[in-house]
Amino acid sequence: MQRPHANWIPRLPQHIVQQRRARALLDRRAPITVVLGHQGYGKTTLVNAWLREQPDRSEAIWLNARAGLDLTEMVSRTLDQRPKSDRTILVIDDAHHARDQTLLGELIERARCRHQLHLVLCSRGSHPIEPLADGVVETTTISARRLLLTVDQVLDFAAVLNVPLSTDQARRIHTELGGWAAAVRLVLEEIEDPGTELPLSRARHYLRDALLSGTSDTRALSAAMEFSLTERVTHVLIRDIADGDGPEDGVRLIESTGLAERQYVDDDVILTFPPFIREVLRAAFTRQRPARARSLHRRLAQWFATRQGPSHSALAFSHAAAGEDWQLLDEIWRRESTTLLFEHPHALASTIATIPEDVLDYRPGLSVAYDVSRAAAVADTDEDGRMVTVRAYIQATQRLSQQPPGQVPVHDLLVLGIGRIVGQRVDGCFTAADQAADDLERVVEERVAAGEEPGDGLHWLHLQRGITHTLRGEHAAAAHRYRLVWQHRGVATRHGAATATANLALTHALWGDPQSAQNWLDRRADLETGGSWMHALSSMGAQLAVGMSALDRLDLGACQEALNALGDGSTPTDLWPYVVYLRARHDLHRGPSSSALAVLDAAVGGHHPRLAQGGAARVLLARARADLLLAQGQGERARAVISGLDPEGSPMLAIPLVRLHLLAGDPFEAFRIAEILTWQATTDNRSRQELLVLAAVSAYRMGDHVLSADITRRALALYRHTRLLAPFTCVSDDELDRLFTGAGEWLDVGAIDTLRRHPNPFPERLTLIHLTPREQVLADTLASGASRQEIADQLFVSINTVRTQLAALYRKLNVNTREAALVQIAELGLSHAASAPKS
Repeated sequence: MQRPHANWIPRLPQHIVQQRRARALLDRRAPITVVLGHQGYGKTTLVNAWLREQPDRSEAIWLNARAGLDLTEMVSRTLDQRPKSDRTILVIDDAHHARDQTLLGELIERARCRHQLHLVLCSRGSHPIEPLADGVVETTTISARRLLLTVDQVLDFAAVLNVPLSTDQARRIHTELGGWAAAVRLVLEEIEDPGTELPLSRARHYLRDALLSGTSDTRALSAAMEFSLTERVTHVLIRDIADGDGPEDGVRLIESTGLAERQYVDDDVILTFPPFIREVLRAAFTRQRPARARSLHRRLAQWFATRQGPSHSALAFSHAAAGEDWQLLDEIWRRESTTLLFEHPHALASTIATIPEDVLDYRPGLSVAYDVSRAAAVADTDEDGRMVTVRAYIQATQRLSQQPPGQVPVHDLLVLGIGRIVGQRVDGCFTAADQAADDLERVVEERVAAGEEPGDGLHWLHLQRGITHTLRGEHAAAAHRYRLVWQHRGVATRHGAATATANLALTHALWGDPQSAQNWLDRRADLETGGSWMHALSSMGAQLAVGMSALDRLDLGACQEALNALGDGSTPTDLWPYVVYLRARHDLHRGPSSSALAVLDAAVGGHHPRLAQGGAARVLLARARADLLLAQGQGERARAVISGLDPEGSPMLAIPLVRLHLLAGDPFEAFRIAEILTWQATTDNRSRQELLVLAAVSAYRMGDHVLSADITRRALALYRHTRLLAPFTCVSDDELDRLFTGAGEWLDVGAIDTLRRHPNPFPERLTLIHLTPREQVLADTLASGASRQEIADQLFVSINTVRTQLAALYRKLNVNTREAALVQIAELGLSHAASAPKS
């Protein structure tokens, strides 16, 4: 017989990508080399290209072991006619058909005896020659995974084919197809315009056919199909779920198909299927063995539900639904609903979409979750996008609000009830929200006492009640609710606990206790929620606490960083009035700025007037506006802002009123108001310290230097406890020096230097407009819209007298027309008229 020639080797494709790691294994020229991989992985191309680069390629013999051929006779006839001293490379393609033990034994023996013989077997799955040759002759295995293209190789392949391809497109091809060479080539050959959608349909059809009909190792394929039911296949999972094989054997069995890639995370092995391959395997297995699939889904649901791990709650929920284990589904939903909603909205929406409607009819909480998770899955990451999700929650609960409470599971009752509470709060109806929360809490307590399980919903009710209290300015009540969430953090999700700790930090920062605020921020550091769409909303309280504490120590840079994360307060988030207040305080200390009031007005304008006029917002915004007006010398307007809000009953509003009297030259009235509020139990540390400083200045200007010194010492003692430096900026440097000199005590040098860099933002004095009783009556009648004749009739004077008195009033208001006077009267709050002025 003639010596075989190179034309025995199959035709080599025109364009190929170099697989250098696999080629290096072939270069070892082990007696036996097994190349594994599915149809289209490039086994034949790899070996073919390698053979053509061999200097003695004429010694290559290529046989095909396809069914129906007598491979034993072909091998014997080919090798027996060649001298044993000749170097020969015998390639057996489609070797998955060659499983006869006698043939394999003969091949192993020939490889052992003929040192110049190199056997290369190309197989679509693990081959029985591998264990048979183990310990008899050196064997090298080129795994299927080594043949898969990387993202860089997809780019190289595109370059070889002269196809323009971006890195993002290459990454998507690799994600979808798993680097399967033949499928990648189909995509690249179809691309016409690099800017259009990738043509994946032909490649997907090819993969489906290759997966289901081109695999020779049915045992390995069966294992791959079973474990394709779950997205996360680990060594531990295989150990606990697989029937028969040990975990390492199971990993190798699945990996031998080349369909899954091995990764190492911590101490575990994870097998990852490309999404499309997993989809095909899962669909085929479910279709072929539906009962077995449901049973496996139930076992997988139980496995993930009882173990901690990444995405385990979402996987458990998904498998419970696929296995139609509704009891377990309910248990997972009760325990993990907030985790599912905040961390896995895509997965949650996809799973709920598969649940039959008759099952959902008895689970309204899941119907709400479907709407919320769909909104969260597509929402933008900014504040508007997050509030779209919140609004979806509100609308869903309103839609389902007609169901009788007794027919709803208690956990779902909490989901529905909390949605209604949030909806009322978003509308600014804080009292109604509190009443609804009282009613819901009473019903839930009764049903929990009767043995029902509330799951993770009860802590969420406490959290929402705390937020409502914060928005009403009821900080002691808010702190109580937040602490309940923290105390039950074993039941609460980390999102609830993170929000509670953030808002506790805010509560203490508002009180002027930066050390306690920092303690809660430190606790929150262990509750990272960065992967959640709720992260920005749940961390807002923490950012506010950081910003307020920074401003208290006059670190404007750190405060600005917090404000950069918070925004300007114009977006519809719960804590927006606190953001606006912090920004106004920051702008006040930063220095004169005519734009500060415009910024405040723009932020407030982004919300419904009802939200700005109720709860804590009313006081916060009034204080912010009054301070900015006083800094700009607009005392009358500042007085108008706070005059209708009972400033003497509110420590926060009393401060600008005390300052107003002091700047207007009335230290006695300033001292009277400050003395009333300084030591009230409801006065926070920041307000108390600022009131003490203002009272000390008032006493000094009243001439009582002994009293001034005593009050100054009290202010310094409070500073040593709180380290709040900003309250000392409310007076000039010279007056502050007089106070410290009189008290015989001073701040430390570092604090003094900081104060020198941040001078008092308020003017030295203000001149206020004071109306005489007659002018006040005239302003009231003018504001009521009365004509000059009507005014004369009401005052029992002539119209000429009215003209004279109006001219005097206009001069005092520094205006020339009735219209301008009406504007001034309204802006300065000089009218006591019940009705609004007419234009």
